[in-house]
Amino acid sequence: MEINTKKCTSLFVVFLMLFSLSGCLTEDSAGDEEAAAGATEQEADGGRSGENQENQDGNRETAENETGGNMNDESYQLVINNTKLTIVRGDITKQKVDAIVNAANESLQGGLGVDQAIGAAAGSEIYEECKKILDERGKKSLPTGDAVITSAGKMTDVSYIIHTPGPRWKLLEDKDEAATLLRNSYVNSLALAKENNCKTVAFPSISTGAFKYPLEEASDIAVSSVIDTVKSGEYTPDEIIFVLFGQKEVDAYLETFANYRK
Repeated sequence: MEINTKKCTSLFVVFLMLFSLSGCLTEDSAGDEEAAAGATEQEADGGRSGENQENQDGNRETAENETGGNMNDESYQLVINNTKLTIVRGDITKQKVDAIVNAANESLQGGLGVDQAIGAAAGSEIYEECKKILDERGKKSLPTGDAVITSAGKMTDVSYIIHTPGPRWKLLEDKDEAATLLRNSYVNSLALAKENNCKTVAFPSISTGAFKYPLEEASDIAVSSVIDTVKSGEYTPDEIIFVLFGQKEVDAYLETFANYRK
């Protein structure tokens, strides 16, 4: 058999051309794959950056909520008859107001919770003033729901402390009586604030700590007592603040606020 040299040479050249084209296509494909992989990685990095930013924003939002939130948010405030009612999560002894209310024991000689914090900030002189008031009245304790007013002792950002013993939930079988006594604590405290020309007053959540008054019911009594007093025009200070210890207290008072927005 004779071999056609020209044909073989031509076929060999064609083969070389096809082989070269195949190599170029493979390299281009690999480059495309690398570019696609790089784009995917950038997207992933961008997604992670977005997630990190969202997490940071979420952490900031959580921190704001845990410290009382953004006080410009109307959900923390009501305005009734030109008096601003405000919810704050924090320490009542750090408020800059004319008067703070102390959730006191009947003896007016110190206790736990808010009473202990106020005593530590104001000093023992406030209890000496309380004892003097009781002595003048010929009593050893203050009836539940009543209120007395003293100086603020060592506290420099407050002018007065109003002391009121709220009801002890478990010691009162008549829960209607308990509600009346709790309302009296708020109303009588507001009356003393008015007598002493207080323009700003801060309340704790009276009786919901060691005295175990149910929080939801207590928050409704607290807010309604204050609103009724302000609406009546009896006492319309610039601001009344509910200073609350924890987020569950804030949530309960916010829910009560919401009922007055409807």
